[in-house]
Amino acid sequence: MPENHGVTTVQFDSWTGKYLRVGTTEQDWNVYAVRASRLPWPDFPTKDVLVDFDPTSDASFTFLQSCLQNCLANHHETCRSNGGGNGAKGSTGWLPTRLLRFHKTGFRLIETEQVADKSSIRYVALSYCWGGDQKLKLTTAGLAALRRGMPLSILPPLFHDVLFLCRKLGVDHIWIDSLCIVQDSAADWQRECVLMPEVYRYAFVTLAAGSAASTNQSMLQRDVGAVPGFRKPQTVWLRDASGAPLGELLLVPHNRTTRHTSSGTWGPSPDPLATRAWTLQERLLASRVIYFGLGELEWTCGAVELCECTPEAIRGDGADTKWRYHSANALTSREHALRFWYVQVRNYSKRRLTYTTDKLPAVEGLARAVGPWLGGDGIKSYAAGLWLDDMARGLAWYCIPSEKTVYLTDCGAPSWSWASVGQSVGFNTIEWYDILVPFIRGCRMITDPTAAAASHTVLGGRHHGSHLSVEAPLMFARLLPGKGSYTGKVHIRLLVSGDEDGDEENGLKFNMDVDGMMEVSTDGVVRRSADAYDAAELASRLAAEPLVYAMPAVYHGQSGRDSIGRFTFVVLSRVSEKPEQFQRLGSFGILIERSGEAPLDPNAGLPKDSLPWSDEDYQTLVIV
Repeated sequence: MPENHGVTTVQFDSWTGKYLRVGTTEQDWNVYAVRASRLPWPDFPTKDVLVDFDPTSDASFTFLQSCLQNCLANHHETCRSNGGGNGAKGSTGWLPTRLLRFHKTGFRLIETEQVADKSSIRYVALSYCWGGDQKLKLTTAGLAALRRGMPLSILPPLFHDVLFLCRKLGVDHIWIDSLCIVQDSAADWQRECVLMPEVYRYAFVTLAAGSAASTNQSMLQRDVGAVPGFRKPQTVWLRDASGAPLGELLLVPHNRTTRHTSSGTWGPSPDPLATRAWTLQERLLASRVIYFGLGELEWTCGAVELCECTPEAIRGDGADTKWRYHSANALTSREHALRFWYVQVRNYSKRRLTYTTDKLPAVEGLARAVGPWLGGDGIKSYAAGLWLDDMARGLAWYCIPSEKTVYLTDCGAPSWSWASVGQSVGFNTIEWYDILVPFIRGCRMITDPTAAAASHTVLGGRHHGSHLSVEAPLMFARLLPGKGSYTGKVHIRLLVSGDEDGDEENGLKFNMDVDGMMEVSTDGVVRRSADAYDAAELASRLAAEPLVYAMPAVYHGQSGRDSIGRFTFVVLSRVSEKPEQFQRLGSFGILIERSGEAPLDPNAGLPKDSLPWSDEDYQTLVIV
């Protein structure tokens, strides 16, 4: 084994079963036979070449060309029907408002409305990190000069990389946001922001500069030594007991923290691009993506996801394809689209924004891609990052514990939206459940037209200052001081009781996932707080056991003989100035284990007599 480390485990890969994994004291390795080697076991998995750590090499470009030709020529009709141009010219005729046209010594900005035959042009789009303000960018004052043309020498290193790659691909038109959107015009930004999904969908290919933190860095010069835990693949000879060679083996490090993670599939990625919020939808909306990461090249399209280090598809083309979340162009049904949305919101919430006012605008393109799958005018169901048609499941979001939860007061998101908190969120209802019973109904938005006018974008205006009206049961509850700490947050226990005066004897206690900091007024009203607190202070505030409310949102479970289901409740408090309105404080869940003998309600998929409320308990609630 490499570096003489002892073997600790040997197993077949649990994801694909198509290669052997050997664990040493310091590293897991995926083991292949070099294809030219003749091992005595014909079914032993093989691999042709090592990952080439120079993305400008012939080997790396051969990998990219094979992926591209496979998509264009063989069976990826999905990619063409979702906008990607064909091998010769753009097939749809749709073009962005502006493009950069490059020639041997310079480039200039063109207005595509002046192009007579739009189908004669294909273009490449760039997804990248700005890395701060740009010296070279399109402004109102500089628009005429850029139309006349400029020399290539003024381009930053990253844009030179893009030009190099486009020439190898045979494309001479490029879309780069800093040079194709007027940066000092709010009107132009708002108009172009709405078109962003189409820009990436209709691009011949999108180049994603994963390894570059700014335009002053190259995406074609890798420093794999800077990637934590990264090891290069290597070869060893397999010998029998007498020392005679049996064949050559290729050992590829199983770097789960650095491989296949640019879209958030297997955990956090070290690539700078994968930490930025805006770039998530750029990758997911694109028909085809070539991703230049710190560790390797990756290819993604609507049909398949591939990388240099693994011969099998990560997604598509024989991989597990029941729920494929790698591309908005791979959606197949309403349920698939909704699960895709919740998975990507979870990934998105981990990423950073320069301006918190962009919290919802930066994911609006994905919303426009998911909306049509909801049927009819599906996009009209969009509500502050959730969907009115699936609000029971959407409201079941929770904050992933962190040292400090920050409420985003300047992004305009209401308390019931995950976008109102500045940390990672998750959804309990998207993993392995196949039974889903909503308890919330009659959802509709009440929009303040004045507040909506202040929004950045068209869809954004439908969440700014909006209230959510729902019909649901409401149960009394009291907050109690918790014991100990919970990852930097106070461990709060919730007492659910059947009446407003309930106490510990006639109620049940549950642990509550708090959305963020709270305050308790002298009259016992609980509300969200923008101020920090410590455990002792909050415990003192909760000593009076202030009254709150528990609204059942959804039940989700499995249909197997023996299974566990979960009721999710949303915790609400009254708005003191307007007691007819509520705001969200958090959520909690109740796990129910059902044996195979327990009877099920054939209509709901729930254990019979499990609900402590009936239709008579439903009331109209307004959540702000």
